[in-house]
Amino acid sequence: MEHAPTAITYRPEIDGLRALAVTIVVLFHAGLGFSGGFVGVDIFFVISGFLITSLLLKDLDAGKFSIVTFYERRVRRILPASLVVTALVLAAGWWLMLPSDYEWLGLSAVWHAACAANVFFMQRTSNYFAGSAAEMPLLHMWSLAVEEQFYVVFPLLLWVFYRLYRRSRGSLSIAIAAACVLILHYTDGGDPNRLFYLLPARAWELLIGSWLATRPVCTRPRGVREIAAWAGLACMLLPAWLYSSVTKFPGFAAVPPCVGAALYIWSGRSTLRADGGTDQVIVARLLSMRGPVFVGAISYSLYLYHWPILAFDRYRSVMPASLTHRLLLVALAVVLAILSWRFVETPFRIKRRGSRRWRLFAGAAAGLAAVAIGGWRINARDGVPSRFSPSAIELDQVRRTSLHLAQLEWKDVPANLTPMGISDDAVPVSVLLWGDSHAGALFPAFNEFCKSHGLRGQAATHSGRAPLIHYSIGQTQEAVFADHEFAEKVVQYVDEAKIKTVFLVDFWERDAATAADRVAGQLEETVHALRLAGATVYVVMQVPSYDVEVPRALAFEAVAGHPIDGWRKTMADHRREQKFMIDLAAKLESAECHFIDPAKFFQRKGDPFLTVADRGRPIYKDKHHLTPWGARRVIGAFLNAAVPTTQPSSQPND
Repeated sequence: MEHAPTAITYRPEIDGLRALAVTIVVLFHAGLGFSGGFVGVDIFFVISGFLITSLLLKDLDAGKFSIVTFYERRVRRILPASLVVTALVLAAGWWLMLPSDYEWLGLSAVWHAACAANVFFMQRTSNYFAGSAAEMPLLHMWSLAVEEQFYVVFPLLLWVFYRLYRRSRGSLSIAIAAACVLILHYTDGGDPNRLFYLLPARAWELLIGSWLATRPVCTRPRGVREIAAWAGLACMLLPAWLYSSVTKFPGFAAVPPCVGAALYIWSGRSTLRADGGTDQVIVARLLSMRGPVFVGAISYSLYLYHWPILAFDRYRSVMPASLTHRLLLVALAVVLAILSWRFVETPFRIKRRGSRRWRLFAGAAAGLAAVAIGGWRINARDGVPSRFSPSAIELDQVRRTSLHLAQLEWKDVPANLTPMGISDDAVPVSVLLWGDSHAGALFPAFNEFCKSHGLRGQAATHSGRAPLIHYSIGQTQEAVFADHEFAEKVVQYVDEAKIKTVFLVDFWERDAATAADRVAGQLEETVHALRLAGATVYVVMQVPSYDVEVPRALAFEAVAGHPIDGWRKTMADHRREQKFMIDLAAKLESAECHFIDPAKFFQRKGDPFLTVADRGRPIYKDKHHLTPWGARRVIGAFLNAAVPTTQPSSQPND
């Protein structure tokens, strides 16, 4: 038999579930296991939806619903610790971050204060798992923004529905369940970055918890609840262990951890037996022990503090942190979380601070305004470069260099390809540069090469899109279709325009790391198709890549006043990393397919390390893209030496 709840009682096993969620998140972020630990955030969403909706329904049942009271509770729960962490992050950034990064940190604080951090990071990052995202100290605020946006509208919608349907829990339960299914169905398969960060694709996770709050308390037989609890635990832990950054997430992949959290909550509540004892399932009993409950109590502060600590450490390090180092960072986060829970969270939650409502809201508004104004000032002052020496500032400025990259789609071929070389329309197009962002980085060198030889060329570029036919790294059907169509259009254009020379440029290391055999096969197929079209093909091999942004490492060396060990590479390192392409070059090299290897430029006599600067100027703008000046210095000489050129006829191709 089941009965409707009449009151909200403390459930320690839910604090235990919080402990489980935050643990897998922290371990994932610290590189200590759980490659899919990001699902911990989804578990938090389910918990939040359940608890908040339970409180709202309690107030509605009692006729005490007040939107002002609701937001007062949310402010007390969320804002104090969040504001303190943000202020500390901005202060730490003053000492730790270069101007170009500190500028963006300031802007992220502004968006966080506006409850829209998720929108900011969706626009700022290519995806949540990108290397650059791991060094953004306020990135984790995206999840708070999702919750804040959800709770702007959900309580009012719940109140309206409750009034219209006369407190019918059954109707409410059906409506929420239908909303979950519809949202999941219509958001799965869209742009992965938007799906990860934005509320529309995450709302169903919170609504699962809300739906659970509308259901009667579970009093099923103990055996049924035990099975449900263990199944729920498995549904949470297996994705945390098996998922990774390549998992298409969220969408249907988020269903198991969310349903698992719901099963655990549903089955975990203890019931009173006739003998006065409780009938709690084993999993809930384990997570109700003092240790997990305490971790659950500090979980919010632990979530807030662990990420900036790890992000700042990654930002300032040029070498991966050791196991001991990462464990110490996690320990530091736990200490700060305990202090935050004790001296920031608890006083505000039990109304020792801001006991009067108007003072609370005024203080919250003042705190948000202070964070927003501080972040805006940092951004407006370009990250306050006066904190550093002129040499460090100059090196940091290199990172602001823009790539000459047009994000072309298949519909842009051939009408909107980027012009290259001379602009005389009477001269036929004879050169095509085709590739990803690395092609965009090398564009200045190819442009100069074509101009110096009186050639007219074009460039077909798109970040993350390899110059290969029947190949894609896209995660959606739309992306795969666009990649395939783009490649087919380019090859068709080469054939129809009778283009004589095609250069293929790509971040080969990235593609080979995930699908080496497929890349080899598709490159061979692409070269064959271009040769059938009458073109001579040049495959530009990758320049040496680094694990740290080169200008930033050089800037840190300028700040320190001495070289920093560990980040530079030797030619042996580069050859080992590029063995795949070296072997492929030996296989495909022919009279119609040549490989241009710029690595020799980076080997300087007497220096065991590959050069990262020439004539005192950095060659790189980040980890593996060259600056325009670097591209001309490195690639220009190889083009002139490797590519035979003749003055093209001014007559159109036959």
